[in-house]
Amino acid sequence: MLKETELEVDFPLGELAERTEGLSGSDLKELCRNAAMAPVREYMKKVESDPTALEKMRSKVLPKPSPGINHTLTTYEGPQT
Repeated sequence: MLKETELEVDFPLGELAERTEGLSGSDLKELCRNAAMAPVREYMKKVESDPTALEKMRSKVLPKPSPGINHTLTTYEGPQT
């Protein structure tokens, strides 16, 4: 899951090994998945209390449409026969 991820030069790999001693590969994968999801869960709590938070984040994350291009969403209806 994270084998291609580069670590910071001062990452405490020894401490991580000590703190995760006895965990299986599956346990470590689940630990990483949960750690990655923690900010998402925190954000979703914020969205629940502030309905405009989702739109604010969307405008920060998604690229701005290019001028002159129609950016409408359409529904895929499958192959035409």
